[in-house]
Amino acid sequence: MIPHCFRVSFPRSHRRRVSRVGRAHQVLNRSNSGGHGPPYTAHRHHRRRSAGYLLVLGATMLLTVIGYASIMTARINTRMVTGTNDWAEAGAIAIAAAELAPLVLQDPDWRDSIASGVAIDFKIGDGTASIVYVDEDDDDFSTGLYDPIRAYGMGKVGDALRVRSVLLTPNSNVPMSCLGVAAHGAGGFSGFGATVSSNQIISTAASLSGFMLTINSDVEYMGSVIGPTVNGTKTKVSIARTMPDPTTVFEYYVNNGTTIPLGALPVVNGDPTIDAAVLTPSRNPYTGELNSEGIYVIDCAGGVVDIRNSRIEGTLVLINAQENDFSNHCEVLGQVTWKPAIANYPAALVEGNFDFSFQGGVMMSESGLGVNLNPVGAPYNGEEDAALDDEYPSRIQGLVYASAGSGFLSSTPYIEGVWLSGSKFGAIGGASATVDYSNQYFREPPPGFGTGPYEPVVGTWRWDVAPCGARRAPCAQDSDCCSGDCNGTSGKCVQAGLIGIDLPI
Repeated sequence: MIPHCFRVSFPRSHRRRVSRVGRAHQVLNRSNSGGHGPPYTAHRHHRRRSAGYLLVLGATMLLTVIGYASIMTARINTRMVTGTNDWAEAGAIAIAAAELAPLVLQDPDWRDSIASGVAIDFKIGDGTASIVYVDEDDDDFSTGLYDPIRAYGMGKVGDALRVRSVLLTPNSNVPMSCLGVAAHGAGGFSGFGATVSSNQIISTAASLSGFMLTINSDVEYMGSVIGPTVNGTKTKVSIARTMPDPTTVFEYYVNNGTTIPLGALPVVNGDPTIDAAVLTPSRNPYTGELNSEGIYVIDCAGGVVDIRNSRIEGTLVLINAQENDFSNHCEVLGQVTWKPAIANYPAALVEGNFDFSFQGGVMMSESGLGVNLNPVGAPYNGEEDAALDDEYPSRIQGLVYASAGSGFLSSTPYIEGVWLSGSKFGAIGGASATVDYSNQYFREPPPGFGTGPYEPVVGTWRWDVAPCGARRAPCAQDSDCCSGDCNGTSGKCVQAGLIGIDLPI
C-alpha cells in the first residue's frame, strides 16, 4: 500500500480519460488476439506496413519485366522479319544470278576472261550477286571444248547467303555459218591459171584475187574482187562466217583418236606416206591398234605426210604439220577414196597446210593400183573379198579443214562436202577442181564445229552450297583459303573483283 504522503491526486476528469485510454487498449488487445491473444504492440504494426511496401515494389518490378520483355519480343520479331526478308531476297538474287549465268558465256572470249571456281560479283538491288563457273571435268576452261560447266548463282543480303546452281552444256547442234557454204577461207581466195567449180557458194572473209582464175559458182567476200572471172553472183558481206577455233577444234579428235607414230609410215619420195593402204575402224596396217570411230592421229613433227592411192574410212588428224608457205605441205596425191567412219565427222583435220593434187572424179581400179581396197575384215559398202577386181570413185567425201591454209595445186581434185581453211586458200597450176556441197555438216555439226551457246540442262537446277573459291571463309593465313589469299584486314578470304553492273530484280 502506498503511503499517503506519496499519493498523487488527479482531477476526476483526467482519471476518466486515463480509464478510457486503458479500456481502449484493452479493446485493441482483445480485437488483435481474438479476445485471447497477446496484447497489441507497436512492432507488429510496423511489420504490416513493410509487407504492403514490398507488395507495391514487387508489382512495379513485375510490370517493368513485362515491359522489357515486350520490347525484347518486338526487337526479336523485327529481327526475324528482317532476317526472313533478307533470306527471301537473297534467294531471289541467287535465282536471278543463276539464270543470268548462261548469258555471260555468250561472250566469244569468255574462256580468256573467266577462270573456273573464281567468283564474278555484281550489285543487284540491296544485295550482292555472285556467279561462279566450275569445269567439273578438269577445272580448266582452256581445254575441253564440250566439257559441262556447273554455274553457281549466289545472293547475299545482310547475313543471308543463298546459292542456286545449274549444269550448263553447249548446244553443239547449232552449226557454225562456215558449214553453210561449199568452201570458205578466212584469209582470202586467190589463184593463177586454174578453175574451181561448185554447186554452192565459195566465200572468204577477205578478198578474191587472181589471174587466169575462173570460179564457176556464186561468191561471197568481205574485201574486194580483183582479177578472177566469176561465173555467178558476187555478194559483198560485212560479217564474217563463223569458223572453228584452231586451238580447240582438234581436241575431241586427239583425245578420242588412236595414234599412228610418224615413223610407222613408209617413206615415198622422201616423205612419210600413207600409200596403197586401207585404214578403217577395223583395219590399221601400221600398228594394228583399232579405233571404233575411225579416228587416227599422226604427229607430223613440223613436217609433212602424203596420202596416195589408198582407201580411208575414218577421220585422219594431222597435227604439228608444216605451215610455211614456201615449203612442201601435207598433200593428197594419186587417187583416193576417202570418207569418215561416222557420217557427220570430218574426213581430214590438219593443223597446218593441206593441199590437193589428186585425180578425182574418176574410178580407181584395184587392178591398176595393184592393191586390194576391200580385204576381208575391211568391207566397202558391205562387200569384202580377196580379189583385185573392184573399182571405187576417187574423191574425198566429207569435211576437210586446214588451220593454216589449203590449195588445189594441180590435176582434178574432187571434194564432196565442205572445204575450209583457217587462212588463205585457192587454186593454181592448171588445177581443175570441184567442190560439191553437202549439207550433212550443217544439219549435224561435228564436234568442234557447233557454235551454240551454253544452255541449262533440264533437271539439274538445285539449291546448293557455295563452291570452294567463293565461300569468303574467315581466315588467319593464306592456307586457310581455297584461293590461297587471306585478307588480314578483314580476316576473310579475298573475293574476286567487283564488276560494276546494276541489275534490278
